[in-house]
Amino acid sequence: MEQNLTILLIEDDPAECEAMSNYIESTTDMKLVGITKDSKQALEYLSSYQPDVIVLDLELHYGVGNGLSFLESIAQQNIEHPPFILVTTDNNSQIIHNQARKFGADYIIPKYKEDYSAQNSIQFLSGLKQSIQYSNKSKSARSAPHNTPETPQKHHERMDKRLFREFNQIGISPKMIGRKYLTDAVQLLIEDTSSKVCLLIANKYRKSEASVSRAMQNAINKAWSSSNIDNLAKYYTAHIRSDKSAPTYMEFIHYYADKIKTDF
Repeated sequence: MEQNLTILLIEDDPAECEAMSNYIESTTDMKLVGITKDSKQALEYLSSYQPDVIVLDLELHYGVGNGLSFLESIAQQNIEHPPFILVTTDNNSQIIHNQARKFGADYIIPKYKEDYSAQNSIQFLSGLKQSIQYSNKSKSARSAPHNTPETPQKHHERMDKRLFREFNQIGISPKMIGRKYLTDAVQLLIEDTSSKVCLLIANKYRKSEASVSRAMQNAINKAWSSSNIDNLAKYYTAHIRSDKSAPTYMEFIHYYADKIKTDF
């Protein structure tokens, strides 16, 4: 059975959003998985839905962030299956266009041209549907496990990518130092359930155990105080035993160590 082409729309113009979403809904081979005008939320949607295509407005005057910073963020993340990125923009600067391409934009459709329409942009994607999905399947085939045993380095990289997605889903910012410690802590606990994770991480980064545990707890508390409550309930399903709303850092790393160990 032929799969729908899944699309994430990042756009701050309500009329554009409505025109594109209406046209996508009228088709039988495309599916809209999300609409946002917030570049940070767009990163969460990308992690959660892994769309085939992103339609991206570069400037987001009435939204949060901008398209260039979004492109730069996903370029830095080394995403395993990057989507096809269609940029639509009123900006006619070749410098900006070249930068967008440098950061990974696959195609740019200028909104300022007379023949531009939201519907034509989606029709353009419809014509590329088979090529985009074939490209995604080829990437999946190349990344699929073979009979060759997985090296420790590859295993470590795969866990890093998995934890990156997991932490994005609950809103732990990559900018927080505690997130790096949490990633290390989960992997240490997977390898040895009796390991003294704070001590090992403190030795690794030449920090005190207290500063490591504090940074991890701060990252968790920040996520629980600022993230969407529905996302937290959906992606963190463990019972929280502390008297606060957020889990302790030990509860947190044990939860993800158990979850990922089962999956791997």
